[in-house]
Amino acid sequence: DVYSLGVVLYEMIAGHPPFQADRPAAIMRQHLFEEPQPLDVVRVDTPPRIAWIVDRCLAKAPAERYHSAPGFARLIVDHLAGMSDRFALEEYRALQLPSPDQDI
Repeated sequence: DVYSLGVVLYEMIAGHPPFQADRPAAIMRQHLFEEPQPLDVVRVDTPPRIAWIVDRCLAKAPAERYHSAPGFARLIVDHLAGMSDRFALEEYRALQLPSPDQDI
């Protein structure tokens, strides 16, 4: 699922998982009720759009996450390919996802 993918991406970028604790129950509680430290704070060299994309994957409410893994993958590929902001925003709209300029 998209949330799990966000957890893996967060760990790949940050070098550690988004939540850490001594007991599994404490980690589960963090996943349910806490926000991870923002990626652009953990790794200041994280591109803002990537931090935003991963943050959307980790949204607590499923409706605030990406609707599909293939759509999410397209956004990552578009970013890595250096697509223009205009085209990227059209892609967000076509996938019915929130734009990077929109607060959720």
